[in-house]
Amino acid sequence: MYPECLKNLIECLKDFPGVGDKSAERMAFAIMNFDKERITFFSDSLIAVRDNIRRCSVCNNITDKEVCSICSNDARKKDVIFVVEKPKDVILFEKINYFNGVYHVLDGLISPLEGINPEDINIKRLIERIDEDRNTTIEGTGLGLAITQSLADLMGGKIKVTSRYGYGSTFTFVFEQDVVSFNEVEEKKEEEIIDEKVDFSNKSILVVDDSKLNLKVAENVLKEYNVNIFTCISAKECLDYLSIGKYDIILMDIMMPVMNGVEALKEIKKLGVETPVIALTADAIDGQEDKYLKEGFDGYLSKPIDKNELKKILNKYLKGE
Repeated sequence: MYPECLKNLIECLKDFPGVGDKSAERMAFAIMNFDKERITFFSDSLIAVRDNIRRCSVCNNITDKEVCSICSNDARKKDVIFVVEKPKDVILFEKINYFNGVYHVLDGLISPLEGINPEDINIKRLIERIDEDRNTTIEGTGLGLAITQSLADLMGGKIKVTSRYGYGSTFTFVFEQDVVSFNEVEEKKEEEIIDEKVDFSNKSILVVDDSKLNLKVAENVLKEYNVNIFTCISAKECLDYLSIGKYDIILMDIMMPVMNGVEALKEIKKLGVETPVIALTADAIDGQEDKYLKEGFDGYLSKPIDKNELKKILNKYLKGE
């Protein structure tokens, strides 16, 4: 009944929420009445959305740049994070023009009944965003504890705490777990690494992470190997370091603003640097190691750093084992 091109347009318009056959037909005929420049602008806008819209590497909001205009705005309060479910929630609160902090988009809500677990939404990145200053304050600790309490409630468990002034606190997470089988399971012993003193005093390691706290943790873990440790707070700074110096191994964080670890690796390869680069990430779910090895990384370490795994990496690339 309709020319093929018009029929295709009507079918496309029907993909919009709440648009049926008649509404799609009215919209299609309205578009036909646009002048040529308006139709060109309309089609170019669709292509631009397809090609340029991405997620902000900091807050996960939609943007056409690496970092969205909210996260890159120095006038926003970076120490106040509003956690929302979807990008459209950000737009809603921005229209109110009341909140002057930054956002974090989870891309969903935890719902065990629907099979949506904590690892299925963007919680890990939220925790990584808490910088050193907030991690050492009551407010920062409260945020982590509130998230943990929510997870405990969803699993029907509870959190216990014992505390001693001047010594610290111990938090215990208790929940019931059904026994799938009472058959004895042979305990799998992890490969033991001889705790020998290793001296890498003539070797240099470059650690790249956008969190000062994570850099300090890495320094504390590495110092027992007597290695020369260099740290930088961004991928760009890492590239600057590599342009003036040589290192024996690079530990590269993956989730960083402006330029993430994968993008940084590509730039390192362009520079012709052959230093082994190890992916360092809190993304520790099954299959991630293979993913990063395929991206071109020479190895993989999950956060928090496992000393045995770290020693394997150091022995392989610094000692040649």
